[in-house]
Amino acid sequence: MTISDRIDRIVTNRLLALPIFAAVMFLVYYIAVTSIGTTVTNWTNDTLFGAWIQPSISKALTSVGIADWIKSLVVGGIIGGIAAPIGFAPQMAIVFLFLSLLEDCGYMARVAFIMDRIFRRFGLSGKSFIPFLISSGCGVPGIMATRTIENEKDRRMTMITTTFIPCGAKLPVIAVISGFLMGGAWWAAPITYFAGIIIVIVSCIIMKKMKIFSGEPAPFVMELPQYHIPALKGVLIHVWERVWAFLKKAGTILFLCCVVMWFLGSFGVQNGAFGLVDTKNSLLAFIGGAIAWIFAPLGFGTWQAVSSTLSGFVAKESIVSTMGVLSGLGGIDNYTNSMRGAFSAFFPTSIAAVSFLFFNLFDSPCLAAISTTAKEMNSRKFFWFAIAFQNIMAYSISLIVYQIGGVTMGAVRFGPATVAAIAVLGILLFLLFRPDPNKQGCRMPDTCKDAI
Repeated sequence: MTISDRIDRIVTNRLLALPIFAAVMFLVYYIAVTSIGTTVTNWTNDTLFGAWIQPSISKALTSVGIADWIKSLVVGGIIGGIAAPIGFAPQMAIVFLFLSLLEDCGYMARVAFIMDRIFRRFGLSGKSFIPFLISSGCGVPGIMATRTIENEKDRRMTMITTTFIPCGAKLPVIAVISGFLMGGAWWAAPITYFAGIIIVIVSCIIMKKMKIFSGEPAPFVMELPQYHIPALKGVLIHVWERVWAFLKKAGTILFLCCVVMWFLGSFGVQNGAFGLVDTKNSLLAFIGGAIAWIFAPLGFGTWQAVSSTLSGFVAKESIVSTMGVLSGLGGIDNYTNSMRGAFSAFFPTSIAAVSFLFFNLFDSPCLAAISTTAKEMNSRKFFWFAIAFQNIMAYSISLIVYQIGGVTMGAVRFGPATVAAIAVLGILLFLLFRPDPNKQGCRMPDTCKDAI
């Protein structure tokens, strides 16, 4: 037996494979988000932006006599907004580094083989794991990677569910909630990754029992490469490409989002006149407050949290940018501690912050991924089904987490919304465990054609 064969006897073992994979991913996210990653991110936020860049630019603008509203736009709106997600770029780089190492050494090919055993029971094959793996970096190439799946039904199911896997753009949101609102809980980041896998499995079970997705999953055959030491140059190029794509988006889409959110959060009608106003009287407060009732049962019914969520439909990175702009973090020296205090004011309880995190992890992806889905789906009916399914699933999960979890923890009072959450949970369990109507009475292959 070769060394690869001996290793595979352990890492692909029926009993040990999944615990080993879980331990590996827990270690990756623990190092990237909680330990080393937190140290680097704190330096980026506190020192680079909080102590150096923002005060220097603020003093420079003051010395040349720039108007206060322009200084507010530059320091608080643009730099303060963009700094929030860019501060988490080191954590993203560490996550991408570990994932690239695991992929290049040959371990991720084994994970695809392991997942084929699980996915096949729920209607997908191991081929779907490749798009899921790619989506951990960005959902757009993950959706495009579904082209390798020959079965059209499996391909559409994979496109609908692949963005449930947390991508790099969602990592700042995870880091904010786990690091600044939950006291640096080390388990929060890896839990979100596995929560994404669980939601994928649950969604596939539900959809596979629908007639439009019924049928046997596509066969999966792949060659497992020999284990080898990863090529450092290739790994670094892979990491740089992913981080650079994030930074380019920060310089374009996030820049525009920060300007728009600063304007909406700074201007409004006060005392019968339109102009610079307090944030609570701004246009953004009016828009967020008008629809806050929709998200109130989820626990984050404040206009700040709702406005941040709305910006996430454009780009997930802009969620943290908007939170930074609305928190008024521009020009504050201790950036990290300021974020912790300001962001905590967005949510009444920790369970509300978790609900906010889950909704923004599992709702419809950014505009780039949505447009890619529309192009790859090549069906208006399935495209709108995908958008509706993603948002309904996200809302249902957040409702269950906040209402039932909050009542269990004593943080939420039992009320009509809790009854609705119990009803939604019952519906999900029914859809999950009901007999497959497309297989009833199908004992011979020929008699199953009509049902499929």
